[in-house]
Amino acid sequence: QQVATRPRRAEAVPEVVTALTRRELEVVGHVAAGLTNREIAAALYVSIRTVTSHLDHVYTKLALTGRPALIEWYQRLMSAQ
Repeated sequence: QQVATRPRRAEAVPEVVTALTRRELEVVGHVAAGLTNREIAAALYVSIRTVTSHLDHVYTKLALTGRPALIEWYQRLMSAQ
């Protein structure tokens, strides 16, 4: 499975993406791949609470509510690259 990393050319990236940390973007990629918080935690060797915290920060930064909106945002981001 492929997980997003920060694109190389900053000028080609929407400003909101640069507001996300590498780890937050990694978690978003796992969410978009269909993983549960438990599965993401196992893959990243962190606690489920840490994954939840990352997602809370992402939702706030992107002004999104819930996984479906986050997945839609991620898919638009990936199709724009």
